[in-house]
Amino acid sequence: MPSSIISYRHYRSLASVIFILTLTCFVASGQTSEAPSQIGEWRTHLPNKRPTDVAVCESFTAWRTPGSVILRFRENNEIRRLDKTNALSEADPKLVTCNPFIPDQLLVTYEDGGIEVLDGDRAISYNDAISQTDIFGRRGINSVRILEPNLAAVCADFGFLFFDPSEGVFREDVRFDEAIYDAALFGDDLYLASERGLLRLPNFRSQPTIRDTSRYETVDVGVLDGQPITQLGVFGGRVYAGSGNGLVSVLPAGGDVRAVLTPGGCFGVREIQATDQRILFTYRDACGGPDALITSSNGLEFSQVTLDCSELIYGAVPLPSGGVALASFSDSAGLCELTADGTCDCVQLSGPFSTDTYAIATKDGRVAVAGGSLTEQAGYAFNNAGAYFFEDGAWTNVNPNNTPALQLPETPDPDDVLLDIIAVAIGEDSTLYAGAFFEGLAALAPSGEVIVYDERNSSLGIHLGDTERVRVSGLDTDAAGNLWVSNHGADEALSVRTPEGEWFSFDVTSCGSDRLLDLTVDARTGIVYVIDYLGGVIAFDPGPDFADTSDDVCRRFDTSDNLPEVDVRSIMLDRDGILWIGTVNGIARLPCTGNPFDEDCTANRPTSEVDGILGFFFDGELVRSMTTDPGDRKWLGTDNGLFLLADNTDEQLAFYNEDNSPLLDNRITALAFDDATGRLWIGTEAGLMSLQTESTGSEPFIFDAVEVYPQPVRPEYDGPIAIRGLATNANVKITDAAGRLVFETDAIGGQAIWNGTDYTGSRPASGVYLVWASAVVGDPPNTIVAKIALLR
Repeated sequence: MPSSIISYRHYRSLASVIFILTLTCFVASGQTSEAPSQIGEWRTHLPNKRPTDVAVCESFTAWRTPGSVILRFRENNEIRRLDKTNALSEADPKLVTCNPFIPDQLLVTYEDGGIEVLDGDRAISYNDAISQTDIFGRRGINSVRILEPNLAAVCADFGFLFFDPSEGVFREDVRFDEAIYDAALFGDDLYLASERGLLRLPNFRSQPTIRDTSRYETVDVGVLDGQPITQLGVFGGRVYAGSGNGLVSVLPAGGDVRAVLTPGGCFGVREIQATDQRILFTYRDACGGPDALITSSNGLEFSQVTLDCSELIYGAVPLPSGGVALASFSDSAGLCELTADGTCDCVQLSGPFSTDTYAIATKDGRVAVAGGSLTEQAGYAFNNAGAYFFEDGAWTNVNPNNTPALQLPETPDPDDVLLDIIAVAIGEDSTLYAGAFFEGLAALAPSGEVIVYDERNSSLGIHLGDTERVRVSGLDTDAAGNLWVSNHGADEALSVRTPEGEWFSFDVTSCGSDRLLDLTVDARTGIVYVIDYLGGVIAFDPGPDFADTSDDVCRRFDTSDNLPEVDVRSIMLDRDGILWIGTVNGIARLPCTGNPFDEDCTANRPTSEVDGILGFFFDGELVRSMTTDPGDRKWLGTDNGLFLLADNTDEQLAFYNEDNSPLLDNRITALAFDDATGRLWIGTEAGLMSLQTESTGSEPFIFDAVEVYPQPVRPEYDGPIAIRGLATNANVKITDAAGRLVFETDAIGGQAIWNGTDYTGSRPASGVYLVWASAVVGDPPNTIVAKIALLR
């Protein structure tokens, strides 16, 4: 990879975990506030209010949230996020487990069965023990129970394994014909919660082999006999067994069985946790009642804990203070602990509502994300995640759960709820637009007012085959501030709203179909390019008068015009006005800028040479998303990762996937570049990310000042030095105070990068170095001088 391109650094050195991580930190009562990004820095932007697992270590509580593990330290309320960009080896943590015998040793279990041990300044991964064994059928991990200091039971759909977290060794692998859900030790006996009931292996350390499943006895659990047992706990000399409809306690010595929760089909036990002082368990009332938390200090009297800060409970763990840490979902509460007196103590962190990302729009540091989805056949997914908006380091979520204008009224009317938001745009007046395939268009004004547009108050029309729906499938604004809207399946399927609030619609079926999807507008010409579902791309020129349809011109491009496929998934206009078309079988470009209606205008497919064989660039790749940076480099998102191409597409500059970068998932669902910050926003199947690139927005001429970051450059800093605010593709020379040339490069857009070394690769001595930047236009080119202070 060329040295000028962002390199992927090994982000999981053993000294980069829990206590010395460079992480975004928060106080427990506050919102997030993002620090500036360094060049090459990856960040995740993931939901924070949906923890599904929680663990309590000696000095912190750990919550599993989508894509990350969030720690809250009890001494100072500091919050730290662990994810694939800084500590975790994978993007999909499932379970968190604290070792009660080793202070602050945290086990993270992943969806594929991998286990990671985080212990002080060590992070050790054991990712292949389950994924590469000869297991047929389901491999899911159900729980991890630490039975002794160096013995953890990993319970799975295929049986269980004994794992030594200190040595990283799997000591036993016991296969059952049914799932094992949980494990517990009572004296020398091993108890298992299984699909066929409660099992016991007496005196398991003395058994000649624990792999002989015939040695496991079935324990009488009274009213729960014959049911799958899913949760276990040991407290007060009894074993507690929970199932999908009840909870009992068993006295091993005498076989006495007591019902704690009466079975009846309502009470589904979620989790059992016990300490020496108390036992608590959570259950879900399948008969319509609320989730509940039950606790006892003697095993005889049980009381229900009031939960004002939770809606759905996934688990609860006792805190040393006498409180409870909750894994629960609440749209308002976040990550919660109950104090000993029952008060809710919740961490409010800013983040998107969901990991779903369908489309992204950026403008001057603001980001809008469509959180909806469609089926692969462009059908309803009934996704209610809504849209997420990022500004000044904080997220705002707008969806039917929290925005009355998008909700069903008291008398349900399907026309009044917006689901499957798949298109977003940011207007010149800072209005945020969110288009819903089901159904309509929401405009969120800076004042907070929300207006929903549909067939009653705009030119938008109902879908011809579904007369209760207005399907919005694409949004973009042009240079005049007009908002263009794809209105999938309507009689006149292309609409525009002017800054004055006037609406006009257009029929493009003379050159295509009414099944329009995403669109983009050429700021130079006003020509609209829109994806025709399974039909290629339509170019449409409305002429100077929207009300006069006689000057409208349109044309469709398909395989007869050299597109590789008519199944188009993405379109993009580069900085030169060339239209790029991403299909299920690679890319094509439309080089006839300004006049796609010329009969000689056809697409061409970029070629590349691999092993001496000339072929089409991205042949066979499904290109879901594309964007361009101020250096006119092309970023392409596929099902196999993220690609960066040179501005002339003759060279692949970089490739990122799950294995060689912090990328959460190889399927890239959306891309957008923010010129103001130089940040590439990346939607993946596993959530939203951003990457601080080498490029920023620019103008043809240099103005008053440039910015150098960091300044000064301290001895411990070995990253790239950014010189921002330059003219487009400016030439940059760096000299010492005597005028001797140290380094020379060209800006990418409006930013140049110096790696801090001279031409020989050596680090220059301490001192003040001069930056001489010259614009590439003008006669003579205008220049500016800046300074960099190097401390060695």
